[in-house]
Amino acid sequence: MRYRCNNCDATQWRGLFPEPAFHIRYVIFHGIALGVCGTCTKILFGRLGYKTDGWRNGLASLGVCAVLMLGFYGVAIVTEAFVMAVRPCRKCGSVGLRLV
Repeated sequence: MRYRCNNCDATQWRGLFPEPAFHIRYVIFHGIALGVCGTCTKILFGRLGYKTDGWRNGLASLGVCAVLMLGFYGVAIVTEAFVMAVRPCRKCGSVGLRLV
């Protein structure tokens, strides 16, 4: 993601998601997110006694998986912003980057 230095206002691409749109990190991160959320949905439905087959249960499991993925991505973005806030700027070396 793109960050800006608090001191010199230099814009830089840092963190989990680099500048190129089609980078291998995107594939790995989205694959892990989909696998974790799909597995959690399957386990949750199994514990509640529901199946993920059929029209209604399939849509319900899709909705649960989507909500879990939103939470997963939200935690990832917030964690990355906190980590980048204590990293030094590449241009001036001062600590403190903010999300643009």
